This record gives sequence, structure tokens and C-alpha cells, in this order.
Amino acid sequence: MEETKKLPVKVSKEFNLDLDLIYKTGTEIFGMRRAEHYEDEIWKLVDGLYYNWPFFSECRHLPTKSKKYRWIIL
Repeated sequence: MEETKKLPVKVSKEFNLDLDLIYKTGTEIFGMRRAEHYEDEIWKLVDGLYYNWPFFSECRHLPTKSKKYRWIIL
């Protein structure tokens, strides 16, 4: 049986900018430790998209035939 190659989940430049802002705001409000935990949780969701993508809604702003763009709502 052939092994399926795991394709990387791609994130946008805007995602990275938002994540930086989330981290910065989190450290100001909750402290560095909690902000790091929240950032780790976000990355777990993003990394899990490879397996769990059907559980997330399709991005209505980027419709495709393959329905490959998904929303992660936190």
C-alpha cells in the first residue's frame, strides 16, 4: 500500500500578521505564558487541518471547486 504524502498547510501573510498581533495583545492582557499557550493552540488547529479540514467551514470569500480554503474560528 502506498503511503500518502502529507501536504503542508499554507498560511497567508495576513495570518502571520494577525498571529503576531494576537500574541502581542495576549502578552499585554494575560501575560507571556498564556499568550504562548494560545499561540500554540492556534498552531495545533492549523497543523490539524491536514486531517480535520472537513470539520471546518469553507471560506466563502475564496470559493473553489475543490473547497480547499477553510475557516478556523477561535
